Parts: sequence; C-alpha cells; structure tokens
Amino acid sequence: MKIKIARTAGFCFGVKRAMDKVLTTSNRLRAAIFTDGPLIHNPQIVRALSQRRISVLDDGCEPGGAAVVIRAHGISPARKAFLESKCAQVIDGTCPLVSKIHKIVHKQIEKGRNIIIIGEAGHPEVIGILGFAEGRGAVINDEAGISEIPFPPEAPLSVVAQSTQELEHFDSLVSSLKEKYGGVEVFNTICDATRKRQEEAAELARETDLMIIVGGRNSGNTRRLAEVAQAAGTKTVLVETEEELTAEIFAGKETVGITAGASTPNWMIRNVAQKVEEISYNSRALPLRVLKKTVNF
Repeated sequence: MKIKIARTAGFCFGVKRAMDKVLTTSNRLRAAIFTDGPLIHNPQIVRALSQRRISVLDDGCEPGGAAVVIRAHGISPARKAFLESKCAQVIDGTCPLVSKIHKIVHKQIEKGRNIIIIGEAGHPEVIGILGFAEGRGAVINDEAGISEIPFPPEAPLSVVAQSTQELEHFDSLVSSLKEKYGGVEVFNTICDATRKRQEEAAELARETDLMIIVGGRNSGNTRRLAEVAQAAGTKTVLVETEEELTAEIFAGKETVGITAGASTPNWMIRNVAQKVEEISYNSRALPLRVLKKTVNF
C-alpha cells in the first residue's frame, strides 16, 4: 500500500507563529501563563501545553495578573481592552492575515459601510472580526443567511471572509449578495495557504483510494479538508490521533493519502503514517520527496 503525504499538511504560518510566541513567553517568564481561549483547535496540543503551565483562559474567568497570549484567531477590540486592564502583559499572537482583516473592517466602518462576514458564527476568528464592525456587521454561511441580513437592499456592504473559508463557497455567496444588494464591495480575505491546502487535498483525493485527515474535530479548517476530499468522491476518515485507525478502514485500499489541518503538528502526522504502515505490513511508502513533501519530525 502506497502512502502519499500532502506538502501542505501541518502547522500553517499563523499557528506556528502563535505557538512560538506562547513557548517563548513561557520560557522567558518561567511562570504560569494563559492563552485567551484554546491556542489552537487541537485537544492533544492544548493538553500538552497545560503540562507546561500554559492554561486556557475561558470566558468569564480572569487571569489574576498573569501574562496572556492572544491566539492566532485574534480578538475584538473590547476583549483586548479587557485583557489589558486585567493582565500583567498581553502578547499578541494574532495571525497577520487576520490582523489584515481587522484593518479592512475598521477602514470600511470608517467609510460608513456595513460589514458582511462569510464564515462560521461563533468561531473565535469571526467573533473577533465582528467586534471591529462596531455593531454594523452580520455573519452568513449559507444562502438562507442572506435573507436574515439586517440591512436594507440599498445599504452599502463590504464583504470579507473568515480566513479558512472555501473559495467556491465564498464566491457563491458573494454572487447571491450582489443579486440582492447594489453596493457590494468584496475583499477576498481567504488565506492563500488555506486555499492551497484545500486544492492539494482535492488533488490527492483523486489520486488515492482513501484519504486520512489528521486534526482536531473542533477545527473548522480540518473539517473543511475532509469535506473537500469527500467531494472528490474518495472515502475520507478524519482522526485526531493514530489510535483511531483500524485495519477495517484500509480493507481493499491500495493508495492512501494523508493531509492535516493547520493546527496539526508534524509529529502527529508522522504517528498516523507509521500506524498505517503497521496496519498494512506489506505497504511500501514511496519516498516522500517524490510523492509530496519531506516531513521533518
């Protein structure tokens, strides 16, 4: 059985940057610190961080004067002001692309426009973006949501995307918005790395009999990778760890593709690949440099 690993699998730039900030801060202060919400949507990594006295600051809790790191998803201006009033130090780990979305929304609000965010209501990134809209924003994620937008047809709309959205989904909703609203200005704020990751997942799915997506089930971008692979007509399995893999999954399969969400570290991808080889003892993984990327663990 052949194993193909996606070049783009694993930590994205924004997640790696936030992780580096957390670990650097922890090593520098040599004290317990907090992240404002789970640093990344990966339960195993969050648990590993807690063992290093890096805890999650949940809504309603106060840090008690400790240092707090803002995760890659970013936060609203109000939330940041709250943290700055309560914490000894606030370290901003917001992904630069998400910060760019914040700036776009702020500028459009200054121009007197209303904001439409295409994304998942309740997702931390979307909550943060919405905070910059100053009460003049709405979130949609399907056609039905367009009818619930609280702005009249003549209202000027500026549209942005949650950075991990699918491009086709974004373009489809933008087209529908333009049919109802006359003054629509569009900002495609989908992360280029996310787009490439999804494109590669689709390509890999067409080349394989089975796709394994590695990542947290609470990760939006990981779930979307699974959706993209399934849309290609390939059997797809989403797992958080290699322990979820069983021999039955691979029955009759000759080529397996592996990719992972942006919150999945390389060592977790390696563990999954090794488990696949263990289950199918006669599988011979082609050299990774030939198939996709060389993964360093």
